[in-house]
Amino acid sequence: MSSDSRTPGPSEDPVGYFLDDITYHGKSDRTRAFYERVLRDFETHLAEKQVSAASHRDCMAYVHSLRDAQSESTVATYASYLHRFFAYMTQVGTFDSNPMALVMEEMDESVNTDPTRREIDVGTMRSFVASIAHPLERAVVVTLLKTGMRAGELSNLDVRDL
Repeated sequence: MSSDSRTPGPSEDPVGYFLDDITYHGKSDRTRAFYERVLRDFETHLAEKQVSAASHRDCMAYVHSLRDAQSESTVATYASYLHRFFAYMTQVGTFDSNPMALVMEEMDESVNTDPTRREIDVGTMRSFVASIAHPLERAVVVTLLKTGMRAGELSNLDVRDL
């Protein structure tokens, strides 16, 4: 099997290599984009240091830098993305260890699986729907509101479902 010359090697661009691999594993473009945003931000945080040379203190400093600007759940999500990246790169033999393992053990933040819902009264929602000019956009919003389905469920509807 020949190697693809466009695919970065694990040592030259570990983040790019990881992003290619999660694509091969079937992760969506949206998931890939989230990982890329977080991992490239971590690269920027490291400044001159290579990602492969990051220590647990570098990882702790990055997570700490997120705390002022992000919610607790977002910090935990970003940390888990970083942890998965290092765990995968360690498992495939590119990195010697996962510096995020210790950081994850000591973190107080956790992903909020049941976020606080905002209550919107009927009058406010009615005026919001009335402000939507495009009929297709209005149909999508009203369908979501009336059925309670999620956007992903709506986008996966087929004619036979109707």
